[in-house]
Amino acid sequence: MRNSKPRILDEFVLPHGLEIDLDEGWRKLISRQFGGGEGRGFCELIQNFLDSYPSNTPWAERRAVILTNVSEILIRDFGEGMHRGRLKLAVTLGGTDKWDDESKIGKFGMGLFSMFNPKLGTEMLIINTNCEGEHIELVYTVVEPEKRPTISARILDTDPPFSTQIRVVFDNDSAPRKCLEYGERSLRYYPCSVTINGRPNRSVWEEAREKNAHMFEEGSCDGFVTGDGWGGEITLLCKYEHIMRTWIGHLITGGHGTTLDLRDYRKKSFPFVPGLSVTVNCSNLSVTISRDQFYLDSAYHSMVAVLRKQMHELLGKTLSESGDKDVVLGNQYILANDLRTYIHSPDRKGKTPQSPEEEVIGKLAAAKVYTLNGRRNRFSVIDIKEMRSDGLPIFYSPQQTNLRWLGGAFKHDFVVLPPPCHLHGGAPNLYDTLFADLFGDVINLDTIKGDTEKIKGLVERGIVDKDALSPKCRIAGQRGLSEPEARMLGEIDSILAHGDVRDAVAKHVQLPVDSIRTVLFDVEGTNGTIATGVFDESGSPLNETSYSNFEQDEATDADQSPAAGKPRTILLGLHRKHPLIGHLMESDDPHRAYYTLTFLAHELALCQKMLVPYSPFYHLVKERLAADMRRAMMNHLLVSGDV
Repeated sequence: MRNSKPRILDEFVLPHGLEIDLDEGWRKLISRQFGGGEGRGFCELIQNFLDSYPSNTPWAERRAVILTNVSEILIRDFGEGMHRGRLKLAVTLGGTDKWDDESKIGKFGMGLFSMFNPKLGTEMLIINTNCEGEHIELVYTVVEPEKRPTISARILDTDPPFSTQIRVVFDNDSAPRKCLEYGERSLRYYPCSVTINGRPNRSVWEEAREKNAHMFEEGSCDGFVTGDGWGGEITLLCKYEHIMRTWIGHLITGGHGTTLDLRDYRKKSFPFVPGLSVTVNCSNLSVTISRDQFYLDSAYHSMVAVLRKQMHELLGKTLSESGDKDVVLGNQYILANDLRTYIHSPDRKGKTPQSPEEEVIGKLAAAKVYTLNGRRNRFSVIDIKEMRSDGLPIFYSPQQTNLRWLGGAFKHDFVVLPPPCHLHGGAPNLYDTLFADLFGDVINLDTIKGDTEKIKGLVERGIVDKDALSPKCRIAGQRGLSEPEARMLGEIDSILAHGDVRDAVAKHVQLPVDSIRTVLFDVEGTNGTIATGVFDESGSPLNETSYSNFEQDEATDADQSPAAGKPRTILLGLHRKHPLIGHLMESDDPHRAYYTLTFLAHELALCQKMLVPYSPFYHLVKERLAADMRRAMMNHLLVSGDV
């Protein structure tokens, strides 16, 4: 017998392909759709009043009246009223005729219903409007919170003295105040005429003109710049609706990889002028449905271009009025690409600037903000470029920590001493980036000692004489030693005679050593503080021409490394005038020789690096030599019974 129970699919009716629970949708819409406090919904009514005027109506001619009492708020406009199609949309959830109209603020047909947020305690919303010559009244009555209101409509015989009026009645006296607070903040940015309980509302635009702010208007953007506040702030509007307040660096980067220093501005070649705050309205900016964010589309990029142009103009005025050093340095870094093109342009002399951008670049290029070591005058980047000899790098020293590198024994025209840049936090390695962009071939003397590849390149180019990399050392002979000096060297040599200690040196410095002896040496003509040194039997500092730092293949031509594979005696030198060596010489501690060698173990590789700075072995040698030498000396102490 066939089952009489209805088949499952017989209970489904899918005429439209999707069932919608209007009550549930209504509850979520009025409670969650609009962020912020519940009073924000009144801002939607303000947008409706602005959209009630024809698109070509100047903003200053769009006017409204807002009135409140203990339990009500009312907004009245004098626009076009509602035609019957728009009247029908007023009772349609999500219905709008503004979707394709770029001049309108509203887009989604949901703003009116934000006034039914349950937290407001809305009891009734009444719309009175002029519809094709008749006075129509729509009444939305809330029977149960979070449920759709009932709606009634009627035609009134009176002739209204307005186009549209919306009145909202609440069941608590805090709701009108909350709505008005949001409304006043919103109206601050609209350049329209509104009275609130009889008091004219003042917009930021009026205040900016009274302060003689820098006003601008280009394309779909207009705005103003003031010197208020901390500077660097920007208020972003779309059709004069407040979207967000943020920092210029955050806006121009789109919030991607912001660094909160000059690097944000450099990414977009966007000038930085301190102490300025910006308000900009972009009428075609693409905002999200919540209208508190925006899309990084063509309208956004056009807006940034307009702002960049305005900042160039204001930077030009700042440079003319003050010539602040930090402003010059920071904007040279930001606009380095344009600056490089300018200073290398053969036809820049006598050329009249054709735009604010060209004027700014010319002023930055000519600003005399740099000093040269040993000279009293100040110089510009144009001066530096023209004073530079072909084929020579630009040497510079921001920290001035190594001005006498190699005792000055390198080919150079001058050393630039750039001042610190404090503008907006500066940027890491600001001058490394700036000078490399402007001049290409540059050397930072503060960091050159640690850059073995760059030093090797300078030697190959003939800018640095390889002999200048080795300090002139003079070995003290036996006859020149004092009794305390001779006694200490003897103590150390007795330890170096131990095989493990000697092998530790030979292994990590990669020298074929059959004996090691300690000597004292003096350094001539250097400003460095060298504690230790490695010398051959004749007293010459070791480098790759006398001993190889690399293990040689047996097939290698002996002429390339004359001493490779040949055991030699090497001298470990202690700089006689080094403070620590002097202190150990005067010490009565019976273990001072071990202290000396422990120190030497750490310093030996560093010394070798100074003698042969482009050796790649430094870091490996420093760590392993120190560890193995300590281990060897500890074994020697245990065997000798000195501990």
